[in-house]
Amino acid sequence: LAMVGGLSLVKDEMAGGAGFHYAKIGVLFLVLGLGAGIVESALEVARAEATNSGHQALFATAAQSVGALTTAIAMLGFAVVGIAFYVQKNFPRILAALLILVGTLGTVGAATAYENDMVMMPGYIGMMLLTLVLGIVRLRTKA
Repeated sequence: LAMVGGLSLVKDEMAGGAGFHYAKIGVLFLVLGLGAGIVESALEVARAEATNSGHQALFATAAQSVGALTTAIAMLGFAVVGIAFYVQKNFPRILAALLILVGTLGTVGAATAYENDMVMMPGYIGMMLLTLVLGIVRLRTKA
């Protein structure tokens, strides 16, 4: 949630620039993907509650499907935000390129092998580390 809020603030500061519209789309994808990801958690809870009804497999499959889709959307949003930063040049280009790379890897990983932790970890860890680096860079340039 904090990541989306921070990126949304940066997006607002980009108004009028070449990357602003990309940033709007990227943040929208992040909001949709991360917000809808709550459905995956709800389905996992339903799976746990369905221990005696025999519907566990149904809920597990639904949770995996929703999780893969929503994670792919969020990761795509991260890549699009990277494109926005690359176009606008408000962050170092290498950082923007890393956002694009991590977002793309996360999108492809979620779309093809969401259940495989080894495939998904680079996207998850990369997203968190790059968000931290973006915050540090932003704070240092503001000071």
